[in-house]
Amino acid sequence: MPEDQSLLERGRSLLAQALKQCEIPERNGTEYPRLFGGGNVYSESTDSDIGIVFSYYHPGAGSLSCSISLKHLAFQTAQSFADDAEATEVLVDALKYLESTVSELLPTMNHNILRRVFNLRIRPRADQEEKEGWIKILDQLSPAHSKRRMEMERKLAAERDWRGGSDPRVDVSDEQCRTLSADYPTLLQHWQKVNKNRKTEKNWRSYAKIDEPDTPDDLLDRLDDDLPQQFGSDGDAYLSIPSALALEHAARRCLIPPNEYGLSTLKNLRQRGDKLLGQAKTSD
Repeated sequence: MPEDQSLLERGRSLLAQALKQCEIPERNGTEYPRLFGGGNVYSESTDSDIGIVFSYYHPGAGSLSCSISLKHLAFQTAQSFADDAEATEVLVDALKYLESTVSELLPTMNHNILRRVFNLRIRPRADQEEKEGWIKILDQLSPAHSKRRMEMERKLAAERDWRGGSDPRVDVSDEQCRTLSADYPTLLQHWQKVNKNRKTEKNWRSYAKIDEPDTPDDLLDRLDDDLPQQFGSDGDAYLSIPSALALEHAARRCLIPPNEYGLSTLKNLRQRGDKLLGQAKTSD
């Protein structure tokens, strides 16, 4: 079997596991739209692709849907992560981000379309009483969580700004990279244990502090999904998986500023440290 085809099949299998963990059901075409809610989320598979479908419906305002192909994401994840559990965690985190973002975005789009129709077709020819009636209707049709909607719009605008810039210069010393590389394996085991305890132990945060007293509270929050998606100065996302949290924890130990870099940059710094440590062992 060609290597690319093998990676595609592994990626589809990993993605199917991630969708199951996120409790995203497969679309069968008979679903009834959820009224007044945040929308429905389904997976959709064909012989050539696997994706995720978001739909939102509001009576009187119509419906919107969005279909996103995940084939390339699944392939890249299978190619980048040899360990199935770690690869699945990456896909779960990506799905959670998509679900939280698009589920908030669709009601926003729906509301903005109605506003545009009102401004273009109704406002110019309506009297004041009719305008006030339409505005009242639009407000009633607006998504219930208007504050969250505005926060989402600001967040999306900020992401566009962050990702439009150039990559930052990584000013990290060889010694910092060596320390990051040396500390990472122990911290990876630590965060894997913390993640396991989080699912079964009531006092999992306290246990984390006992094992590694310098365990940062904000990383515990991130593991527990208490923080919104954020990005480093390099435009790369922070992921809420043990390997990413272990890298950030190790980076802070070697005095790299907290939350300065995302996963890709920290992985590159660790690999740089791996090479430096390997060269040191060879010279000995």
